[in-house]
Amino acid sequence: MKEVVKRNREKLGLGFNLGIEIPLGFRIYQIAGFVVVFTPLLLALVGE
Repeated sequence: MKEVVKRNREKLGLGFNLGIEIPLGFRIYQIAGFVVVFTPLLLALVGE
């Protein structure tokens, strides 16, 4: 019984890792790219 619970928990863990960590990491890269691209533009606009 413990074996089954442990295996299910590992599957759940994998599912959570795939479901949460990848989009989270992707979202972070997206935001970082956004900031890197738009900060100079905003600074240029504010500087003018």
